[in-house]
Amino acid sequence: MGADITYQCIGPNLYSVSLTLYRDCDGATIGNAETIQYTSPCGTGTFTVNKVSVADITPLCPTAVSSCSGGSNYGVQEHVFRGTLNLTGSICNNIIFSMSFFSLFVFIITFSFCNFWFFF
Repeated sequence: MGADITYQCIGPNLYSVSLTLYRDCDGATIGNAETIQYTSPCGTGTFTVNKVSVADITPLCPTAVSSCSGGSNYGVQEHVFRGTLNLTGSICNNIIFSMSFFSLFVFIITFSFCNFWFFF
């Protein structure tokens, strides 16, 4: 459904990176780790962020239960991943973080292939 990538500089060339993925609970599942790509003057590469939390964020009435929690109402989950990137060498700036993943919503039947999404 969507994603956010945020980062914080926690030391010289050391970055804490968070990835938040939003999932339709009737759609594809999300694993316990994701790969983040980076591009910078110090080089390019990938690193892994690990899942730290999952929450049902469906805006429902207090007595309603979403499909994320076994109910029949529409449901949305928020999956949060975190990792640390250490770029050694010269001072790095202008870093671009991105990720990509395959997803296929089970109720979209107009395509016979998986969608490939890029996030920057």
